Amino acid sequence: MIKINLAKEREGKRLLEKEIKPAVGLPKIGIPIKREASVYYLSAILWLCVILTGIYYYRLSSEREQIKREIDQLNAQKIQLQAKAKRFMEEKKAIERSIADLENRIKDIEKSKDILIGLKSYYVPFNQTFLSYVKSAPSISWISSYRQTFDINNPAIKTEMELQSLDYSGISYYSKRLAQLSKVVNVSSVERKVNQYGFEYYSARLTAEKSLYGGRQNGSDQ
Repeated sequence: MIKINLAKEREGKRLLEKEIKPAVGLPKIGIPIKREASVYYLSAILWLCVILTGIYYYRLSSEREQIKREIDQLNAQKIQLQAKAKRFMEEKKAIERSIADLENRIKDIEKSKDILIGLKSYYVPFNQTFLSYVKSAPSISWISSYRQTFDINNPAIKTEMELQSLDYSGISYYSKRLAQLSKVVNVSSVERKVNQYGFEYYSARLTAEKSLYGGRQNGSDQ
C-alpha cells in the first residue's frame, strides 16, 4: 500500500504560490508608465519651446530688417534734405547779397540825388558865366577854345580860353571886360599869327576865376 504525504505537497504549493504572486502582479506596476509619460510630455514641452523660440527669433529678425530698411530710407531722406538745405542757404546768401547790393545802389542814388539837388543851385551861375564870357567878346574877336570848371570847395568857377582877334585892341578890351566879370584874370601870352589866307591876327591865352554868385563888382554879373 502506497502512502502519499499530502501535507508536504500542500506546503510546496503554498510556497510556489508565494513565489509566483509577485511575478504575477508585475504587469500592474504604474511607476514606469508614469515616468515614460513624464519624459514624453517634457520632450514635447521642450520642442514646443524650441519652435516658439524660433518663431520669435524669426519675427525679431524680420522686425530688425524692417527697421534697418526704414533707417536707410531716413538716412537717404536726411541726405536729400541736407542737400536741399545747403542749396537753400546758398540761394538765401545770394539773395541777401543782391538785397545788400540793391540797398547800396539805392543809397548811392539817394546821395547822387542829393548832390544833384545841391548842384542844381549852381547850374544857373555856371551857365551865366559862360554866356557872359562869350557875349563880352568884341565883334572883331572870337573864342577858339574854351574850358570852364567848377571848384566846389571854394566855391569858384575857373575858365581857360584862347581868344583870337584881328586887332590887338580887341584883346585889350576883352581883358578889361573880363576883369570886371571875374575876381582874377591873367593873360598868359599874346602871339601874332598869320592864317592860311595871309591875314594877320592876334592870339591870346587867358585864365579867369570868379566866385560862384558874382564877379568883382558887388558880387553880381555885369
